[in-house]
Formats: sequence, structure tokens, C-alpha cells
Amino acid sequence: PAINFTSTVTLEIISSGDVDGAEKRLIDGLTRLDLVVLEKSRIRRSDGFTVINIVVQKFVADRPEADTVQVSIQGVVDEITATEPPSPTPAPAINFTSTVKIEIGNGGNVDAVEKLLLDELSKLGVKIVDIFRIEKANGLVEVDVVVQKTVDDQTGLEALQSAIQDAIDQVTSTEPPSPTVAPAINFTSTVEITVQNDVVASTRSKLTEELEKLGFTVSVGPLAPGTSTTTISLIISQIVASMADTERLTSLIQKILSDLTVTPPPSPTFAPAINFTSNVEMTVPNDLAQVTQAKLAEELEKLGFIVTLVPVVSGSTTTVITVIVSKLVPDKAEADRLTAAIDQILLNLSLETQPPTPQINFTSTVEITVPNELIGIAQSRLSNELLKLGLIVMPASLVPGESATSITMFVSKIVSDQAEADRLALLIKQIISNLTSALTSAPTGVPTTILPTKVPTSVPTQMPTVAPVASPVETPSIISQFRCEDADYLSFYVDEQNGSKNCPWLRAQPLWQKLLCVPYEAAFYICPVTCERCKNAPRPEE
Repeated sequence: PAINFTSTVTLEIISSGDVDGAEKRLIDGLTRLDLVVLEKSRIRRSDGFTVINIVVQKFVADRPEADTVQVSIQGVVDEITATEPPSPTPAPAINFTSTVKIEIGNGGNVDAVEKLLLDELSKLGVKIVDIFRIEKANGLVEVDVVVQKTVDDQTGLEALQSAIQDAIDQVTSTEPPSPTVAPAINFTSTVEITVQNDVVASTRSKLTEELEKLGFTVSVGPLAPGTSTTTISLIISQIVASMADTERLTSLIQKILSDLTVTPPPSPTFAPAINFTSNVEMTVPNDLAQVTQAKLAEELEKLGFIVTLVPVVSGSTTTVITVIVSKLVPDKAEADRLTAAIDQILLNLSLETQPPTPQINFTSTVEITVPNELIGIAQSRLSNELLKLGLIVMPASLVPGESATSITMFVSKIVSDQAEADRLALLIKQIISNLTSALTSAPTGVPTTILPTKVPTSVPTQMPTVAPVASPVETPSIISQFRCEDADYLSFYVDEQNGSKNCPWLRAQPLWQKLLCVPYEAAFYICPVTCERCKNAPRPEE
């Protein structure tokens, strides 16, 4: 039996060499060994080499022949490798790092000079590592820029250093000379403010803090107390460069004094109070009288009332609770608001004390038999109609037959009384009747959309004693103005998939005509000609 010999041949060559030529020579050598090339790929490495991988295959008789093939492959690789030029030995790179410094006059545009220096350095291909400024005592600003670049050799290093010095000279030549410092001005002033006696300490502390933020040296002056107010004095001083600085500081001091000057609030005026008094009554079941009375008193006290409890008056099944409330209010509007709040409390407590409404768990089994080809449509339509009634619908069970299938669904709903349960039962029967009628009258090839079904909007509250008959459906208002022509400008609902359609659409759908041209569908009244309700009138297409 033959052996399937498969191997990956790998060849490393310099990326700058003849990679294509080396790959061709390798493939030619492998082909001469009767090897089949299955796949080839290249990987370019970061160390300057390219790896050529070639997957080869050959059927050999036995293991010794496979070993011979492997040795031959290695010979081909060695032959190509021997002809490749040796790998170049790169010279060691030099990592150059330096701090470039330049001094700018205090009156100069430091930001502009710094940007110009960075632009010049960027042209040299250096990496900006860090930038910082140092403000010196002589009024100059020193900008320090830390730069870094890798150069090939000493020659490159010397060239880079020379270029950096040229960049510094270029920027320095555009920098204006250092400005002449104007003589300093000793700005000294007395700041005074008059405040209420009860805020003297806090105002003096706040004023001192704000003046020190402006760079002033602050000394506390004498206080001048009066009957209700006190005048605070502070002595301030600061060395400024010009009269403009003096005017600027004077303006800031005036703003601080304006912010700290507090106008005493006016004496409050009291409107005449109204004594709001009321008797609050409510009737509750006897077993809830004590709890409700405590709850009522608690809610009224939240409104600020003085609450007085009155002995309860108990009857055979109910008890009358009476509470007297009183409160001083400023005006009639507040009295009206409290009255509305009391009414809301009584309403909430009445709802809490009402006995729960008895509920009935309505359950029913819904069954319908449909043709086998209409199972999916019937099941979906029946489920949708039942869900519209608010019923919980359990998954359907199917009992297939030769030509028809029985669909059974279990439904349930919590209803308030027996009348509601009877109404649901009648609606379910009507849904089954309408769906059965539509399905049995539909020809083969029924569309896969859900069949429309109309449920009567009103039914009797009690089950009839005779066999149920479909309740008459209230026809649209168009029936009172019936004319023997299709109202193409009106639309009617088809189902969830088709949405609303009109008479031209229905005329082109013979199947849907059979399903929609029935008395409980709107299309029956909107498209009388299409639905063949006009015996002598021609159809629109005629």
C-alpha cells in the first residue's frame, strides 16, 4: 500500500533579496522531485527576513522512500540558501535625547515662540517627549523642550545637533528684546464697609479672604460700632507695575464690597388668619372602624390639623366615624386646598375599606374542525380572535383526520360575574361559527394570510334558551346612502398582513372576494358592485 507523504517546506531569505526568484527556484526543485505543490504562503518578519512556506505531497511505496524524499527536499533548500547573499550586519543605532532650551522676554509672546520652536524641531523628525516653562526672577521665561531621535551613526548625531542649534538660532532671531521694566507702584488703601452688628465677624473674615486672593497684604483696622451697624476698616497694600493695575484692583475691590453689602430683609407683614374648622365623617364596616379611624387621624395630622376624635356610632353592619379638625390658615385659597385634600383622603380610605369584588375564573375548551390544508390559517386566526377577548390561550392540540383536523384550545380569564362569563361563551361560539363559515366557503389554494373574522360588538348578557343565532351586525353608515357603485375612495381592514385595502384591490383578488363579501365585513358595503350586490349594474372592469 502507498504512503501519502505530505510536508511543509520552509525557506528563510532576506526580504531585500530576490524573494520571487528564490520561491520560483524552490518550486522548480520540488517539482523535479515529482512533488505536487498544494499550497504556498509568505510571512514577512520584522527582523528583515521573509519566510516562504510550501506544502507538497507525493505518494511513495514505503517509509525508506519517504525518508529519501525528505533528504532530497532538504538538498533543494540548502542549494537555494547557499546562493543567497549573507545577511547584512546593521550598525548599532544611537538613541539621541536632549533638552532644547530657549529664553523669551517677559513682554514677548511666549505661546507663539514656543509654537515656532516646536515647528522647527518637528521638521528635523525628532520626537517631542516633554515641554515645560520656567519663569525666572529677571523677568525672562525659559521654555524647555525634551526631544528624542534614533540616528544611525556618529555622523548623523553631529548633523542632528547642528540642525537643532540652527533651529534655536532661527527662533531667537525673531524674538523681540527683553522689555525695560517700569518702576513699581506701592498701591496702599483703606477699605471700609458698614454691616449689621450680628455679621461683623463673618463679613470681616470674608472681606480679608477676598482681598488676599487679589495679592494684597491685609492689616486689620479699627471697628466703629453703632446702635445696629458697625463699620469695618482694613488696610491693604501691594506692589503693582502700572497705573492700569491700580485701576483694575480698585474696580475689583468695589465689586467685592458690593457683593458683601447685605440689605436687611423687610419686616414681615402678617395677613389676618382664618380658623379653618370642619367635621370629617365617613362610614365603614364595623370590623374596620378602629383601624380606619386611626388611619384617618394620621392622614389629617400630616396636613397640620389639630385632630379631635369623636365617639363612633355603630350600626348592625357599619360604623360612622367622626373627626373634628382645626387649623389657622392665611386665606380662603388655603382653606379650599385643605378641603380638597380632606375629600381625597376620604376617597382613598373608602376604596381601601370596600369589600373586594367577587371574581369568577372563566375557563372553556374551544374546538373547531377545519380542512387539513387550512390548519395553519385556522389555528392562527382562532388564536388571534380569542386573544382579542382578553383570554389566556393555551397551545392548541390537533387531532388529524383523512381530510379534516380537529383543533382544540383551552382558554381562561378572570371575570367579574356570571353575566360576563356568559357573554364570553357566546362570543366564542360566534367566532367559531364565523370562522367555520369562512373556511368551508373558501376554495382550494387559500392564501397563507390570516382569514378575517368579525366578532359582534354587543351580545345579550344571558345565554339564549334556543340555538344561538348570529346577532345582527350594525352596518356602516354608508348603507343608509347606498348607491350601486364601488366607493373606491374608501378603505377597509383585511388582516394583520395585508392591512387596509380598497375596492380596486379587492376586484383583483377573487379569493378574497369570497372571504370579504359577507355581511359582517366592511368590504360588503363599500364595494357593492365587486361583491355582486347590484344585479343589473355592470362590474367596474366591464
